[in-house]
This record gives sequence, structure tokens and C-alpha cells, in this order.
Amino acid sequence: MLTSPAARNGAKFLLETAFNSVTNSFSKNMSLEEVTEKYSPKLKSIVEQYQNEDLTYQAGRFKIIHLDDESFALNFDLYFTDSDGKWINAENTSSALDSKTWLSPSARIDLREEKEKIFSLNF
Repeated sequence: MLTSPAARNGAKFLLETAFNSVTNSFSKNMSLEEVTEKYSPKLKSIVEQYQNEDLTYQAGRFKIIHLDDESFALNFDLYFTDSDGKWINAENTSSALDSKTWLSPSARIDLREEKEKIFSLNF
């Protein structure tokens, strides 16, 4: 359980650095599915680290969110239960990312029309 200050600070650090570490490996002109594929291993690693804190992963989702015609953001919600059955949510949203650099033209159109794309995270 994330009861100690060190554990909570470690979890906060994981959440805050998750986006930065993967964004560094982005390719230009990616589809929405490719963006999700880039993040899946990192999100799985975060789940495993939370599980090392005696939490049980229950469900999660990854969102690609349209902000405006030039930018988008990424968000993830991870849900765990502790040994007492209490639900714990780990959530984070990235800063704005440049759509024209990172997303393909068709991905930008899809995201603009749908406003957000949600992927379930089944680990």
C-alpha cells in the first residue's frame, strides 16, 4: 500500500516521468494506435511497480485527447485495490504535444472528429 511518504513520492515520480520518457522515443507522423503502442510497455512497467507496493491492478485506460488543431494531450487512469479492498487511482495527463509533428494527417483528422480516443489497458 502507498502509505509511506517515500512510496507516495516514488509513485508521483513514476507518473510525472512516464510521459517524458516515452515521448523521447516518438516517431513523427504516428497513427493513434502507434502512440498507444509506444506507451503500453511504460504503462505496464508502472503497473508492475505499483504491484510491488502490494496493490492489485484492476483496470486502466489510456486516452489521446484533442486540445485544438495544433495540439493534443495524453492521459492514463490506472485502478488498483489494496489488501483491504480499498480502490486507488493513479492518474496523470501530459502537457500539450504538437499534433503536426507527432500525429499523421489521418490521426489528426480522427482525433479532431472524435475529440478523444480511449484505449483499455489490459495487463
